[in-house]
Amino acid sequence: WSWNPHINERWRLFCRNIGQDGAPSPSQRDLHRAGKTVKDFNAFYIAEIGGLKANVAESFQGDLLKSLAIHRPLITHNRHQLDWAFEQIMDRRVPVLRSEQILFYMAVARYSGIPIERLHTFSQFSKSPAGRWCFDSGTRSEKLIELSFELSAHLERYLDANQIDQGDPLPPAPLFPTNNGSGSYSRDVLAAHLQDCRERLANAASSCQEPEIFGAVHKFRRMTFVSIRRSSIYCWRVTKNRLLAEKYHRKKL
Repeated sequence: WSWNPHINERWRLFCRNIGQDGAPSPSQRDLHRAGKTVKDFNAFYIAEIGGLKANVAESFQGDLLKSLAIHRPLITHNRHQLDWAFEQIMDRRVPVLRSEQILFYMAVARYSGIPIERLHTFSQFSKSPAGRWCFDSGTRSEKLIELSFELSAHLERYLDANQIDQGDPLPPAPLFPTNNGSGSYSRDVLAAHLQDCRERLANAASSCQEPEIFGAVHKFRRMTFVSIRRSSIYCWRVTKNRLLAEKYHRKKL
């Protein structure tokens, strides 16, 4: 069957709408739309070929949809919760394997907008003539990114933990090295390491006397790189909306 230019371009099963807060629409809405898309597409295709078969998608079951939460909120963390989590790892109150590596991984999510897939080696970081740490993605289309003061502090801590001299050009060694140092951990492995860490954080939070921490046990248990980034000012959509709002208010003044 060849491509028909009359097919509706809106029939895109995996297209998701992103709200102003940077969050995708709930899964249930996507499944409803996907079900309708399949039914409409099948009806169109049957009409095009002049077939007599029934549209099998007409019997689309809604039982699966009923088993999902109508509005499952995306996990976000407030500043105090993130501060607490960082302190647990920094002060080694929660025993975590590869603690410094996980801490820097979390710091990148919280204090920058750098995509994790762009991070490869220490040599991507360098100091500007003004003495500020910068990040080079290695692509010609992107400029150097000046790091925030918070991420700069975490970078220097991470360099010290890896016994790397900050005064010299940083080596082209893996930024997230494996145990034997011969390679670099992938994004999936880093996410798995954070998954182990978040379980320990959740267990510590469950015995914390602070109501704000104790009440966020379920959030710590689901903490990810994305949830940390989503909770920061470096979430690109949140930052964009904030800048637009500031521009609007300046015009009003």
